[in-house]
Amino acid sequence: MNTLGYAHTHLGNHQPAIDSYEQAIEEWRHLGDRYFVGVSLVSVGDVHFTVGDLDAAGDAWRQAQAILDDLGHADAAAVREKLAQLH
Repeated sequence: MNTLGYAHTHLGNHQPAIDSYEQAIEEWRHLGDRYFVGVSLVSVGDVHFTVGDLDAAGDAWRQAQAILDDLGHADAAAVREKLAQLH
């Protein structure tokens, strides 16, 4: 579903991209893969940002940052930069 979200994003199909990423997030959570939950949250946040839904983008990015920080992953820094765009 994450790959489908990526494809929809690059085709400009924003709502199908959001739907696909949200389904991917639920699947990753079910599987217990926190890293890919974070990755998918970043991606869905990016789509929300693109369509101007800054609240949803910020919410997704904050969740992603918390996960990536908890995992000690370097990608958390890039998410912090995205969040800084909102202020």
